[in-house]
Amino acid sequence: MRPQWSTHVEKLWDPEEVLTITNPATGSPTCLGEAVTYGRRCQRHIAANKFANVWRILDGIAQEDAFTAAKSSELMEALSWGLCYQHKQQAEQIQRRWIRQLREWSGDSQRSSYAAGPGPSAAWPQSDKRDFKRGFGSKAGQTPSTAPSYSTRPMFGYGMKYEDQAEEMGRKMRQMAEELEKLRRDAEAWRRAEREREESERLRRKEEEMRRQKKEEEERQKREKEQKERAERLKREQEERQRREKEQKERQKKEEAARARERPRTRAQERERAMKKEWEDAWTRYTDGWDKIRGKTSEEVDHAQIPWPVKSGRLEDVTSGNVSLFFERAPPIALAIDVAEERFRIISQENKRWHTDKIMSQFGPEILSGKYKDALDLIAKLMVQLWKEAKMKRNC
Repeated sequence: MRPQWSTHVEKLWDPEEVLTITNPATGSPTCLGEAVTYGRRCQRHIAANKFANVWRILDGIAQEDAFTAAKSSELMEALSWGLCYQHKQQAEQIQRRWIRQLREWSGDSQRSSYAAGPGPSAAWPQSDKRDFKRGFGSKAGQTPSTAPSYSTRPMFGYGMKYEDQAEEMGRKMRQMAEELEKLRRDAEAWRRAEREREESERLRRKEEEMRRQKKEEEERQKREKEQKERAERLKREQEERQRREKEQKERQKKEEAARARERPRTRAQERERAMKKEWEDAWTRYTDGWDKIRGKTSEEVDHAQIPWPVKSGRLEDVTSGNVSLFFERAPPIALAIDVAEERFRIISQENKRWHTDKIMSQFGPEILSGKYKDALDLIAKLMVQLWKEAKMKRNC
């Protein structure tokens, strides 16, 4: 709301009437800026203490005539209090609008005063009527417009002769005529500046329109160029796709012929891989068998659990050839950095494992007098021979 004291300040023009301080849409003082997106006055409320400063400054300016107020730098100060953070940048634009409104109001006020009739009260602007009322209340050296307002008695009949009154009135009329002439010149200068601004704005819009048309033409040419390039690219891609399809068919024919030639060798490789897998499984079964009886006493071990070093793992397949082939193909030494060294390590370990003393310790002395005697003797002797061969290959 407008501060109570604001309505009691004597003013020559009303800031609310001339500048529309209160937001008509809300009926309350809001931010003085424009919400451009919504095409209306900003409805963000300003703190009451800040808006009180707006009223205080404008009421102070309103004690001068509107044309003088239009030149006041305090308009910008009032705007600094009355704009929200989002519309601070509109201060200069709103200041220019206020100046225009004040000047227009000043011109309209003067014209309406003269149009009212020849009487003194109709011929004088509102400011001079106030000055006339308090003219004899002025102290020495003060003009009526700046004199204190404690005296409001009319000057007629207050000790002045009619001639003095007429002379004073004539002086006032001349002063007003001079002010009106100055207002006319200022208004003409303002209109000239406004025309120049409008012309400048028209030229600016024309240049913008030319730039827009140029940009649209460039974009059109760019689109046409891109469409042409896209069509050419699609054509090249289609030709390239057809060429690749043709080459792929020819390549497939060649590959099929090569596969037909390679099929026998492929089958041999598959057999080799299957055989390798069988030997890997045999070695895994063999090592797992030893892992199961590790740490057990001879009484806890069943002689049927002996992991025989042959591909089948059965006792009846234990021959010199099968055992030699097992230790040739089964151990996983193909990926070792030093194959000879790795083979010597494995054969040395197996030689110790199948040593007669080790076998008796693991399975009991009776193992050498039963049906396993011949197979165990064969393996023990063969392991010594294989160990010697592995040692020789390692030293080569």
